Amino acid sequence: MSCVLVWGTHREGDPAWMQCLMLCFALISGYGWPHRITFDNMGLTQRSLFGIKKTILYRDVQYITCEEGTRAINVVGPKVTIVHTWQHSDPELFLDVIEERTGKEVDG
Repeated sequence: MSCVLVWGTHREGDPAWMQCLMLCFALISGYGWPHRITFDNMGLTQRSLFGIKKTILYRDVQYITCEEGTRAINVVGPKVTIVHTWQHSDPELFLDVIEERTGKEVDG
């Protein structure tokens, strides 16, 4: 919807500040989207909102916590935390895979 508003304000010749405001709404809409977590043979990876890549090797995982109130699963490594939020799919499968690959149990 935000993209249609950006296109419409541009086409109608609205002031630049209004076009920028609609563009900001379009960018904000992607902020809440959960960032994909990928597994490979060596570790797990997640990219931030700005494309910064966070990687934790399985051998470097310090601990795993599960927060009941927020349903967030935190995988903590040295200087890096990867969070599996309630917006991601299948938290049980995520826990099973991360426990199997790291050999660590979930705290909490």
